[in-house]
Amino acid sequence: MDKLKVIFKNNWKTIILSYCLFAIHATLNILQPKILGNTIDHLMAKDYYYAWYLILLFGSMMALGYFGKLYDVKVFSGIYRKFASTETHKQLEAGVETTKINGRLTLMNNVVRFFEFDMVVFIQTILGVIGSIYFLSLVSWPIVGFMIITGILIVFVCFYFSPKLAGVAKLTNDVSEEQTEIVSSRKVNRINNLLRRSRLLQIKNSKIDVKFGFWIQFIVYGSVTSLLTYYVMYNKVTVGSVFSTYRYMFDFCNALLGLPNLIISFLNIKDVIRRLEKG
Repeated sequence: MDKLKVIFKNNWKTIILSYCLFAIHATLNILQPKILGNTIDHLMAKDYYYAWYLILLFGSMMALGYFGKLYDVKVFSGIYRKFASTETHKQLEAGVETTKINGRLTLMNNVVRFFEFDMVVFIQTILGVIGSIYFLSLVSWPIVGFMIITGILIVFVCFYFSPKLAGVAKLTNDVSEEQTEIVSSRKVNRINNLLRRSRLLQIKNSKIDVKFGFWIQFIVYGSVTSLLTYYVMYNKVTVGSVFSTYRYMFDFCNALLGLPNLIISFLNIKDVIRRLEKG
């Protein structure tokens, strides 16, 4: 994984700035359910001044999202260009077949995506879990306890299905690497076989993904529905507090759902780097 270290070392200032912008945006997003819930309660009490906090929050989120997106595209597209150029030169010097190099150009993007997307998911997971637990603890500690149990179940399901999805991603990388060489052969039977393999991989990935989604929905909806019912029945609540509690329970679960993407991406990056170093 030395290639990741080299990319970060050469671009750490711009990468860190990107993460800081995202962290601020993610923090504002965590505050959104609380402020929106409070705004609802204030409006019902005929207190309209509090709505300015919500307007300020949404305005800040929109501005950060706009400038952050433009910045990320500029930074990470530049990083990919430099990385792909360097790696392609190494492949040429090592005498790797042109058809393989062409296929690997697409795979190289997965390495840069680690910084552009995977680390963002990691930050979002950490902030989302901590922020949700904090605001839920202000409401009810029993809810926090049951949400942690729910989180453990989600993590277990993620770790069970992620290696299976990563295995399909590895086979898909094989197809991407071989595609140019097979098409260049101009043999219809080989091209048809390639298309058949790609279709079978899509079906296999879909079957695993459907099973994964079923168990996650079962855990999340069952837990959130049960806990929200408990909260409404056994606590003194307002419309705003019910809304914000509901959102934070879902936000907690959604934050943890970033785990399978991280696991799959990490295993996929290891596979891509192995291919680049293999020659």
